[in-house]
Amino acid sequence: MKVLDGFQDAYNVHLSPPLHAGLRSGRYYGVPAAVINNAALAGDTIYWTPVFVPERTTIVELGCNVVTTGTATLARLGMYRLGAGTLTAVALPTEFSVSTTGAKAATISAPVEPGTYFIAIVLNGSITISTAQVNGTAGPAGIYGGMHGAATPTAAGSADVGLTTSYTYAALPSPTYALSNTVYGGIVIPHLTYRI
Repeated sequence: MKVLDGFQDAYNVHLSPPLHAGLRSGRYYGVPAAVINNAALAGDTIYWTPVFVPERTTIVELGCNVVTTGTATLARLGMYRLGAGTLTAVALPTEFSVSTTGAKAATISAPVEPGTYFIAIVLNGSITISTAQVNGTAGPAGIYGGMHGAATPTAAGSADVGLTTSYTYAALPSPTYALSNTVYGGIVIPHLTYRI
């Protein structure tokens, strides 16, 4: 039995989230950040970056930007669809080198539906990469503070919105992973991107 989607069945389109112009081939999309900072990431930890995919598309690349090399030589990126508190893997490409600075990418071919996704990164050591500025009320602080909630009814949502999971370096978990396994570990949100 088919569940009807009035807008898609009538117009063959999905509703897009507000303030999004739609996806364009060759562009990079990620956490909404007006300011990009740099922060050190530790090894043996999954860092999770929530991203919006506003329409049906095929993602061809996941990436990050290495600012300063460290003890890490290898990294893995993965993309997960979020639904009902469960992360379901849609792309888990092979590991890649982070022993030099600059933009790093993992090639994928992942057809996706509109929704909320998380891009994950895990490293076999520490490096410094581009991150989103979280403090303040703009950008990720405002958006993800609402998405993840606050620790108390009087706290600002911008505190501790960075999600991490302790995880010995290996292939990222597949096929599903409970979002409750993550910890609100601070204010580091890696500037991880996807490209179509």
